[in-house]
Amino acid sequence: MPIPPTLADLCNADLVTREQVDAAVATFLSEPRPGPHPIADGVTLDIAAAVEEHPWAHMVAYDADVSRTSRHLAVRTAVLLAILG
Repeated sequence: MPIPPTLADLCNADLVTREQVDAAVATFLSEPRPGPHPIADGVTLDIAAAVEEHPWAHMVAYDADVSRTSRHLAVRTAVLLAILG
């Protein structure tokens, strides 16, 4: 596993599940706020910062005219690409 790993690396190593990622994304979308969000035991991520790092995800995540599914997928992509550490 790369050091530092991305959240996708933890998913690929079966240390974080898809369900855990999706739950964290759903929670974030219901109340988007900066700061650490729990993903799994011992794994937290500032989802707002991860979204900010990806212009496309940032544009889609906060656009009320975009479907909830598209916003979820955009945030999920940013979260999976986030480098942990």
